[in-house]
Amino acid sequence: MSATRTARRQALWDSWVNLDASVKKDIELRTNEIFTNIGRAAGVILERNAARFSRLGTGDEDVYTRLEELMDVYRRVIELAQSIYGDEGMTRVLIGGICEVLRSRLTEFEVAKHEIEKNSGVSYPSFENPILQEKCLIVARAVSYVNGHIKSISKGFIPWVQDEMPDQWAQLCSLECTDTALKEIVVRECLAEIYINFQKGLRICLAELDDLYSRKITGMYTELITREWEELANIIKVQVRALETVAAENTDPTDTENLETVYTILDMLRVGYQQTGPVIRRFQEMLSSPPVRMMAPDYEEFEEAMVAVINSIEPWQVQAEDFFQLLGDEAVALFGQLQSEMPKTAHRIKRAVSDERFLAEAVAREFVKLYKSLISQEVPDISQDNRLYHDILAGITETVEIKIESLQESIEAFDAKGQELLHAFAQVKITPSDDDLRLVPDAAKNAWLDFPHDNDNVAVFFTTFLEDRVFDGYKARVQKHVANYLDKVDKFTFRFKKEVLLYEVCTFEEIFTHSVSRLRELADMVDVVALLDTAFARLTTLLKKSNITTIRPMAHEAFNAFEHEIMVAESQEGFAKGEIIKVLNAGYRQGDKVILRANVIAAR
Repeated sequence: MSATRTARRQALWDSWVNLDASVKKDIELRTNEIFTNIGRAAGVILERNAARFSRLGTGDEDVYTRLEELMDVYRRVIELAQSIYGDEGMTRVLIGGICEVLRSRLTEFEVAKHEIEKNSGVSYPSFENPILQEKCLIVARAVSYVNGHIKSISKGFIPWVQDEMPDQWAQLCSLECTDTALKEIVVRECLAEIYINFQKGLRICLAELDDLYSRKITGMYTELITREWEELANIIKVQVRALETVAAENTDPTDTENLETVYTILDMLRVGYQQTGPVIRRFQEMLSSPPVRMMAPDYEEFEEAMVAVINSIEPWQVQAEDFFQLLGDEAVALFGQLQSEMPKTAHRIKRAVSDERFLAEAVAREFVKLYKSLISQEVPDISQDNRLYHDILAGITETVEIKIESLQESIEAFDAKGQELLHAFAQVKITPSDDDLRLVPDAAKNAWLDFPHDNDNVAVFFTTFLEDRVFDGYKARVQKHVANYLDKVDKFTFRFKKEVLLYEVCTFEEIFTHSVSRLRELADMVDVVALLDTAFARLTTLLKKSNITTIRPMAHEAFNAFEHEIMVAESQEGFAKGEIIKVLNAGYRQGDKVILRANVIAAR
């Protein structure tokens, strides 16, 4: 793999690692957002149902409200009493006594508030209703209890999905996944458990709201207002009546203004008393009434509310455009790898031409070597009667010389034609079509999403992806071009091998069949015959090194049209029809491929 390709694929892998981490982080953030919204919505539903099903409703809150209003009446009475002038008289004495009692009640109220806050450990703003605050705390604790459970589910949700639902987790991490799948898993797997805990939190909340005696703040204020009502009744019965009597007996016309103030004070105290009684009675009736039967929302209603909240979250989708752009670019670059068949084929063409040329040159060198040996050979004097042997030797030498010249010319022509084929092959460029360039990136994207990414296996992915059918069209065009030229080269080299190289060897073998056999008859030709035998053996060895072997059937061997060619058919005693009588010229095969059939005489 080239350094450039390695760098590109490392960048692709780094991009994937970052994207994968980003996806998992987004899943975590989305999970937290979904469960946070569920917790918030569940809290709202719990608060609404707590207000709806609490037995005391707002009755106990009215107790404190009325108590504050009553204290305010006390303050206004004391303030108004200060406007009564004069140093003596029963009226002022009685008013003073009433105010003294009211100041005492105000002090006791403030002390009680301080003690209540101290004992409860909660400090309320002076303008807030502490009973309402206590209710809010109870509801808040219940909401916190439910939310604590939801947070616990949220915290363990991702590890649980990874362990128990690996296929769904893989889908969530898919680059094409939206948060719809995540929401569906939460609804399907978590809402029922959340609902059960929600019901428990609501029951605990309502039990605390309904239990007056466990709520010390409400109890203390209820006792306080009851005492105030009783004290106010005593004031009205004793001191107010005495004040009314004194005021009625006072006939001093100059004291008219004081009398009006006295009557205003009396009216304020009576109204305060009258308004306090119904509040206490109403609260007592609520307290003695049976608790309202809790009708919490059923699961379908709860689920519908939660699903609505979950679906209100803005949709989310993985932003993987940059990664898929890199992936697509690298997938398109695979066309370059597929084009590697071109230089490989060019090398095969070059090698095929070179192998044939080298073999032909080696054969030619053997003929040259033989020719030089023949012309340098001292031929003994031959008598007139044996002149034929001299002519045979001269003919062999001339034939070898002709073969050398013919081979050299043929080799040059063969090499030129081979280079021409090689050049023509290299000139053709097989480029991807527009459809290839359009379809391959999408195919790579789909393949990547289905591919395991446990390790840095980008190279494995692209090696596998090269087998994708999306490359079939391009591969077919490349292979067609390659096959076309390989076929041309195969036919070209086969023809050269058959019509030139082996033709020269075959015709040389004819000399052995006809001429050399005559020379063997003369003792003086022993050295010449040895030269010729050696040359023929070396030629045979050269051919064997190129996996070219002879086809030389034995006598009586059955005729085989694939390997044999009948030159003469004749009747011969002792030979059955179709049996080979004699071999005229051996044939040749290269591996399993027959190049030349053996020329034979067969029986008919």
